[in-house]
Amino acid sequence: MSGREIIGIIMAVLGLLSIFVGPFLGYLDIAQITSEIAGKEFNISQIFIFGSTTFSFYVRWFLLLIIGIILRSKMIELIQVMSMRRAIVYIGLLLGLIMLGVLIFGLLREIHVEALIVYVPFIINASILLSWTKDVSKYR
Repeated sequence: MSGREIIGIIMAVLGLLSIFVGPFLGYLDIAQITSEIAGKEFNISQIFIFGSTTFSFYVRWFLLLIIGIILRSKMIELIQVMSMRRAIVYIGLLLGLIMLGVLIFGLLREIHVEALIVYVPFIINASILLSWTKDVSKYR
């Protein structure tokens, strides 16, 4: 394996991980705020929908999504070994399935507006990760 190919593998995996981690960071932020204001008299939907935490969550998620898509899409072209390309696609499939599992269990546990705001990035990122599984047929 050449150095260029190793860099491609590392960057493609970092791209997948940035797509995977983006929604989880926001989920942890919003879960922390929910636990802090649980006993107080606030209109939680106003805090989440128009609050700075939600805004920063979506900005960070979107930036990580764009970085992940660019890294994964461009760097997989550097990888010449088809089995490594397949392995990266399978890693993306596994991460997408984990995200869908978190989404399903999270929505079963709590269904309200705030939960849907948090879980929209999970749906989008998981669908992006799972859509790349069609690449497996190209790398045989």
